[in-house]
Amino acid sequence: MKPYHLVKKTIRDRETRRWKKVYYIAILGKTNDDGRKCYSSMESLDTGEIKEAAIKAAARWKEIGGSCDDSLHDYLINFWDRDQSKYLSEKSMANKIYSSTYLHDNKHRIETHFLPWCEKNKIISLSQLTRPVLLDWQIEMFKSKVISPENLNKLRQCISKALSYAVTMGKIPYNHLKSIEPVDEPKPEKKVFEENELFLLLREPWPDPRAYAGSLLAFTTGCRMGEVRGMKIENVHLNEDGKNCIDIKLNYVAIDGLKAPKTKKGIRKDQFIPDITVRAIQAVLDIHPYGAKPDQYLFFSTGSSEYPCDRKIFEKGLFSQMKKNNIKKDGRSFHSLRHNYMTVMAGILPPSKLRRLGVHTNDAMDDDYIHIMDEDRVIIRKKFTGLLTEK
Repeated sequence: MKPYHLVKKTIRDRETRRWKKVYYIAILGKTNDDGRKCYSSMESLDTGEIKEAAIKAAARWKEIGGSCDDSLHDYLINFWDRDQSKYLSEKSMANKIYSSTYLHDNKHRIETHFLPWCEKNKIISLSQLTRPVLLDWQIEMFKSKVISPENLNKLRQCISKALSYAVTMGKIPYNHLKSIEPVDEPKPEKKVFEENELFLLLREPWPDPRAYAGSLLAFTTGCRMGEVRGMKIENVHLNEDGKNCIDIKLNYVAIDGLKAPKTKKGIRKDQFIPDITVRAIQAVLDIHPYGAKPDQYLFFSTGSSEYPCDRKIFEKGLFSQMKKNNIKKDGRSFHSLRHNYMTVMAGILPPSKLRRLGVHTNDAMDDDYIHIMDEDRVIIRKKFTGLLTEK
């Protein structure tokens, strides 16, 4: 694959008014001082001259510092190495930090399911990653089933990021992986817990107060896993002005760490919490090892105050209680509790108010003019109290 492409156009000569063919040799990945693409071009009617133009374009590419001979192995491995990658350094300067787990997983997938295939097929440089090559690799991976469709798409993504960056750095002209469709991922049906199962699961505290309180937050407020983990103590308001509520402002994810929600609608203030959730949160505060200061994570890690507990705390706690009460997983997870919340709330409040509580609807009413009133909180309290109280 050459680091340029040939564009053929048929245009009309202004003087003779006759049609003629024009061949443009476009050198990709480099820009002029004005930020526009750098091009070399020439007119030709003879196909022999096209070859000559290509030779000139290649020479021009080298002259302006382009390179298509980078070692594929070194480039991809270094790309996801925090100490070697210019890409990661750029992200770091923009305060976008990838977790060590994410970087490790990307390198592992590349080393296990991409580079060995490339070596077997004698693909050793970036310039050899043409569309046919990448398509052959994806087809073989998909048919061999050595990697799940979900992980194959994750691998595609981490390779594609590296190739796109190579384009911006002038190493290759195209990221051909973008033109290849990702594989189809079977989407499991999202299931929720039945009312009797919720009663068995949440009626009594669990051995780890964090797992219990986090699960109750998901069920009684619709918090996602990242929002539970990102909850700071300063965002929890117990018995303030006679109300118990939380502010959902932060999201903690494995890749980027602590960050704000993507949109304004992702921030929910004064989210009401029922009494059972209040008691569970207070139990976490009572055993907080770092003094339960406002800037601390509510769901603390025993290893450091700099980050919250691992998501496995909530997952293992939930699955342990499910096993204890003979409740089958059946495709259900921590996130299912959020779906239970949405299901319960859909039977209490109209769609316009559900949006204020973080429930996705298609109602176009402006959120700024919708408020959850005290009478709504009374209805919500009675509903959740009834669900989790022995009949």
